[in-house]
Amino acid sequence: MTISSTSSRYDKPKPFSPCLLLLLPYELRHQIYNASLAASNPIDPHNKRKASFSPSLLATCKQIHDEATPILYRENEFILHNIPRDAQWLDEIGARNVSILKRVQFFVDEGPIVMTEFGGVANDGQEQRLRALLRRLTRDAKGLRYLRVHLAGLGEKDYECYECDEEGYGMQPRWGWGEDRQFMLELGRMSGLTELVLEGGFETTWMGYLRKQMGDAVKVL
Repeated sequence: MTISSTSSRYDKPKPFSPCLLLLLPYELRHQIYNASLAASNPIDPHNKRKASFSPSLLATCKQIHDEATPILYRENEFILHNIPRDAQWLDEIGARNVSILKRVQFFVDEGPIVMTEFGGVANDGQEQRLRALLRRLTRDAKGLRYLRVHLAGLGEKDYECYECDEEGYGMQPRWGWGEDRQFMLELGRMSGLTELVLEGGFETTWMGYLRKQMGDAVKVL
């Protein structure tokens, strides 16, 4: 049997295009997006090597990107623990995606005291960046429903001595943000949360204020 060159050209299988996914009903596509983009563990946006999901799906075509991106940010829990890089990440994902973040873990390191051989020096820049990041979440993350704040500091081991005398002179604390009035006031301005979890060192007298600001539906642990 003779096969013409024209026939053989049309008989060749077409290469698979990821956008053939758009031929499926939206409900089925939505299930695929969830299976591909919902991670089994909280996501550190700065450590992509440990990602347990498939973000490459978003690069297939514009329609899939637009349909699936909200699932990535709404269905996952994100870890923020590096203030400068976290602020940059919020810039990169854009205001629309920040607004649909639903679950965030916020690790707050000790500060704003920086230890030197001469004692403690207030790190005002770190203090301002931390409050600015919290204000940004308050203002832009309107879809945020769960916030877990890990507060470092306030323990005995968080003190270091430089030629301390008997009265403790020279002892400088690396104190935690759980005692910082402006930080806790900013935290109380967050609206829409259904669960707030505080972990680590924080001043318990702030609990009543947070419950009053956020309502009985909020769990402050």
